Amino acid sequence: MKRLFFLIICICGVLAWSQSGISGSATVHLGDGGTLCNGAARVIDVRVDVTGLEGASGEPAGLNGSMIQLNLGSGAQVWYARTLSGQIDSSWPFQAIATDTSQVIATGSIKVVGWAAGDTPNQDYLVAKLVFSGPTSATDGTIAIEPTGSLASKWWDDGSTNGDGPAELIFQVGSDLSITVPIWSGLTLQEGCFFWLNPELNYDFSVPVNTVDIKDLVELVNCLPY
Repeated sequence: MKRLFFLIICICGVLAWSQSGISGSATVHLGDGGTLCNGAARVIDVRVDVTGLEGASGEPAGLNGSMIQLNLGSGAQVWYARTLSGQIDSSWPFQAIATDTSQVIATGSIKVVGWAAGDTPNQDYLVAKLVFSGPTSATDGTIAIEPTGSLASKWWDDGSTNGDGPAELIFQVGSDLSITVPIWSGLTLQEGCFFWLNPELNYDFSVPVNTVDIKDLVELVNCLPY
């Protein structure tokens, strides 16, 4: 929790040093990210779209930081497990950290803080992934985006003394998302480790198939219920 607070303060500091305006509004929206562990856990993508936006200098806007507030309803709140980092592309992560899981389950409220350094592109960003797992029967829930977060555009070296940006991005929020958390299949980390480097379809989630390897165990850890 201390780390989350520190990152929020850092992003607020970045926004206070805004130097150029961004025309138009970014969009914070949610999407279905599929499942983990052969369908045992539901994944929801948290995204920020800055496509088409640009700064006063004419440079296309990129995203360096985000703080997004979400409210989880009913089943989504109870079966929230963790937040995973997003990505800009296959080799460029968008790091993320979120409110402690126990507090999310108790209150239904979650702050997700994300960041990526560098000359980030003008695109739709996957800033984080929320994982839900654990019910004994399929459970429905809802997720809503609050309009109270903050977004920071990239800093760009335009040749001036201080450079261009970062700037606070105005944003709009997408629709609430209804989700279904699947029945938990009974997977355990102990059993997964028991099948290490052996064939076991229940714990074989990734390529190469037919052997439980480190990638399978990482995915197992990410999908386990809280």
